[in-house]
Amino acid sequence: MSTDSQIQTTVIEQASAEIAEQLNNLLVQLSPESRVEQGRLERIISSDTAGIIVAKDGDKIVGMATLNVIQKLAESKAELEDFVVDADQRGKGVASILWDSVIDWCRQKEVENLEFTSRPARQAAQQFYSKMGAEIRDTNFFRYKIK
Repeated sequence: MSTDSQIQTTVIEQASAEIAEQLNNLLVQLSPESRVEQGRLERIISSDTAGIIVAKDGDKIVGMATLNVIQKLAESKAELEDFVVDADQRGKGVASILWDSVIDWCRQKEVENLEFTSRPARQAAQQFYSKMGAEIRDTNFFRYKIK
């Protein structure tokens, strides 16, 4: 997808224990209890409406984003989850490279809007999203736990 110095982005096309482990190393930086199992990783990869974009420095995954396309009656939108850059790579432009790849993926899927949430405590993330042109929506976000 994109390349800048050593950082390259790509959509994950094959699941492996090594990839799951590297993604888990990033996920815990967002939420200590979060983990991806290889079966879920395989389901996301095989989906026509979902994708995982990673930023890599050589063979090491240093950033990632999970995307899901949602078809609504009035529009198509993508939901962004798990957008994270490794703590050791922050402030080096990795997030911007990853963001550009996320936007490219959304354009390829012909979605009109990209939506996501971000905890208020993540001030640096809030500033980054604003810098990228994202706007805070005036809405309430609900969750109903099924499982």
